[in-house]
Amino acid sequence: MLPSWRDPLLARFAPKAARMILAADPDGLLFEEEVQRGIRKSGYDLLPFEDSISFRFAYESNYRARWIRGDDAFLVVVVRGSEADLERLPFDVLRAGVPMAFQLGELFPCLDARVVAALDRADLDRLYRAQSQSSPGNLNETTTKDYIWGHVFGSSPVTINDAPDLLRFLFQRHYPERRVPRILDDHVLRVLRQKGTFASWPLETIVPDRAAFFQFLQEKWPEYLNSLGAGGPCQLPFGHDLVHVFVGDLFVEGLLQPVPWDGDLPFNARWALAGIKTDSAAEENRRWESLSSKVSESMPVADAPYQQWLDFSPAWGQLQFLFFEKATPPSAWRKRWKSIREEIDDRFSLWLASRYQGLHNQPALSPVMVQHVPRFLHSLVEDRKCKVAMIVVDGMAWSQWVVLRGELQTRQPGWRIRENSVFAWIPSLTSVSRQALFAGNPPLYFPSSILTTDREPALWAKFWADHGVPSSSVFYQRDLGEASDLEGLREALAHPQVRVAGLVIKKVDDMMHGMKLGGTGMQNQVRIWAEKGYLADLIAMLLEQKFAVAITSDHGNVEAVGIGRPAEGVLAQQKGQRARIYNDATLRGLTRKSFPQTVEWPGPGLPPQLFALLPKESGAFVDAGETVVTHGGASFEEVVIPFIEVEETKV
Repeated sequence: MLPSWRDPLLARFAPKAARMILAADPDGLLFEEEVQRGIRKSGYDLLPFEDSISFRFAYESNYRARWIRGDDAFLVVVVRGSEADLERLPFDVLRAGVPMAFQLGELFPCLDARVVAALDRADLDRLYRAQSQSSPGNLNETTTKDYIWGHVFGSSPVTINDAPDLLRFLFQRHYPERRVPRILDDHVLRVLRQKGTFASWPLETIVPDRAAFFQFLQEKWPEYLNSLGAGGPCQLPFGHDLVHVFVGDLFVEGLLQPVPWDGDLPFNARWALAGIKTDSAAEENRRWESLSSKVSESMPVADAPYQQWLDFSPAWGQLQFLFFEKATPPSAWRKRWKSIREEIDDRFSLWLASRYQGLHNQPALSPVMVQHVPRFLHSLVEDRKCKVAMIVVDGMAWSQWVVLRGELQTRQPGWRIRENSVFAWIPSLTSVSRQALFAGNPPLYFPSSILTTDREPALWAKFWADHGVPSSSVFYQRDLGEASDLEGLREALAHPQVRVAGLVIKKVDDMMHGMKLGGTGMQNQVRIWAEKGYLADLIAMLLEQKFAVAITSDHGNVEAVGIGRPAEGVLAQQKGQRARIYNDATLRGLTRKSFPQTVEWPGPGLPPQLFALLPKESGAFVDAGETVVTHGGASFEEVVIPFIEVEETKV
């Protein structure tokens, strides 16, 4: 087995060695996904100490009460700080626990600690193996950066000498979804500036910013096509052997958009067809085949880290978009789509069973679950000293975001759009997942309102009040989506006190609940609404008023087929098409016996009195054989949803 930086950490968690461990963890090591799994395998739960009220609620209800009853429960309380910061814990906890400290510098003693600490924890494996195989000696800050670029990212800025070298480096930097810390990008910029070769390139934006790089390529692509026809100059060598192998995939996956062009491609540039807009059925089929193959090849395995599922979602959303664009998809398309979707369902359901429970403890530097989004927005307020607006397009899945993105890019080509994904809460009901989004907390913390959304404004205001923003500066409005909303919004948001806005667009969710024409009908309705320009006008207004703009969803949706309607009377508290909610496990079990094609969701992070029953795969609690577009379950399309940032910029 390959050496791992996690091994010395996990060795300190001997099973049942202490009822409660108090862990000082300034570098956030214990909440890394595999470390969490290892600690849980040793019999311990992890509970972060972020604020005393939330901590006390979880500690008293889930652990102290069990100890009083004489039950076994083993807990690691994690403080994101030094060993001295453990003193922030309540006195009774501090007295009862065993203190421990964990530091990244102890794992990488030869490297600059500040540079290593900036790395994504998923990249530490390669770094740890590299130093284990051959000691680098004691490195300073600059040599540590060179070492990490070479051993973690597989490239080195010192080898960049011309335009093809630089483009290849930037493709390797940006094409995979990975977080490179700013401290390493700044190192690249210093090296490139010293060379003096790339003075005309917008390096300050395209090196650190993935969206800026793709926007730069999009603007230069027509110039390249024209150079093929007229033989004129083009700044970017798209056709170079080191470069064009990447370009086609960007168009296939929707990261770049094809453009109109009526010239004749030379034989050695046929690869460029993917970047030319055409109505050709042959080209449409070619794109479908390329993308479906890409999706199949890149589909995460059932035990993959969560980041792989997040990274996979845009490509699957793009394939869904292509499929639902066809009023009547060819039989070969339908067969391939059905096969891929079934494989995703199988792998994702296995993944949920083993890994979903640890997601809510991930740090919110980049949001992983919906409740991390407010904390991420708070970091923008702190770092940029700006106003922030969160637009929640209720019910929007990735394939619908592809529709909306296309309209935004057409109307506002100067906007820079950064795309990521987050996980919704399961069951993927509005009252569960959207409340978590506005509360900035798991559903466990709002048990009294788990079946309603009435407390969203209060939860949103409370989150910001807890982070130093008074309620008078926090705005919330729901049920948006019509042009008549905009003038009132403009006036309300222009108030000088408003610093934070939470805005809920209900149109997509409304379309879903009335949809009888499946995914194709749903996509068509979303396009009709998008073409009215509401979302573009709303974003433009927010940018004009100097808001940082984030767009997300509370859950996605899925085309599902009925398995029958349970005749439960008043047994179920909530009777959704993809989720039934009960206040008693026995009542849930009665319905489960009648519907064996369902699963009892174990409910990590949910209030203890909530018991959910979900249909397996793409089933729905409607008449057998009926096709609906709905939500509430645990399918990939419902659970992994877009998280988008939009800014106005000049490249």
